[in-house]
Amino acid sequence: MTYNEIKRAIENGDYDAYTDRVDVTIEISLFEYGILRNPITNECLFCTPVIDNWEMEDDKEIQLKSVDVTKEDVIDYLIEENRSAFFKFIGSDMNTELDRLDDNCFAHIIQSINSYDGWFNN
Repeated sequence: MTYNEIKRAIENGDYDAYTDRVDVTIEISLFEYGILRNPITNECLFCTPVIDNWEMEDDKEIQLKSVDVTKEDVIDYLIEENRSAFFKFIGSDMNTELDRLDDNCFAHIIQSINSYDGWFNN
């Protein structure tokens, strides 16, 4: 899929159900943070450029990967032993992050986990 094809799909409303985002706009959440999430289905779309040094040009290839990520998946990740380096990475702690989880809004923590070790996007 190309950048232009995804832009057209966004304009057509194909991703409107993905209301759980890192940014208020679909474009920034998908292209800069690499994630959109549909809170009803738990489907996360991860956006990855196919080539290194990717620039947003209409004909550049982009890979969209669909992964179902539930609240339980996130909790399981957070409560595993040896996560102290992850919490140091995000500047938080396990209890704070567990208290913040909301079924309609946890694209942020999923994005943080993927930035740290790519856990849900492997």
